[in-house]
Amino acid sequence: QVGFISNLKNNPHLDMMGGEFCGNASRCLAYEFLSKNKKSAVFSVSGYGGKVSCAAKNRQITITLKNDFLENINSHVLGHEVNLQGISFLVTSKKNIGVDPEVFLRKFASERSAAGLLRLVKKGQNYYIFPLIFVPSTNTLVEESACASGSIAAALILNKLKQGRIFNIIQPSGKNFRVQLLFKK
Repeated sequence: QVGFISNLKNNPHLDMMGGEFCGNASRCLAYEFLSKNKKSAVFSVSGYGGKVSCAAKNRQITITLKNDFLENINSHVLGHEVNLQGISFLVTSKKNIGVDPEVFLRKFASERSAAGLLRLVKKGQNYYIFPLIFVPSTNTLVEESACASGSIAAALILNKLKQGRIFNIIQPSGKNFRVQLLFKK
């Protein structure tokens, strides 16, 4: 998965090779901007019609997406389908979904920029994700070591299940992504 940056000085844009939205690539671009002593920045990303804003405070980088990033959440026999702009996820607690995950994702992604099968597991007070991402236009299937978009999808499902608005989502790498949902009208 590769991202290309254009218009770096005026109206910067991150374009993923498959046209999908990528939260991790957005985090990396935010870091690049903010490591140059900027306090904040705004940029666009493929797959998302809005702007991504980022800010640095106390050595933490925050990226913010508007409410329209979430298109919808639907029930699915295996869990919940979370459709974000530029990527969709099937969020499930099941380790075995009953079919080959690659076959499932190829079908699930047939009309999407990218799709993920995201296993969400609670251990103690933490939530762990295990993301498998498929991008049809590049024919890539990747077991991610970290997934910011998947962390957002997981937080949206947890919020729907009345588990709160701030979540520590532990990645397969062991890193913690803190996701806070702020719904504004």
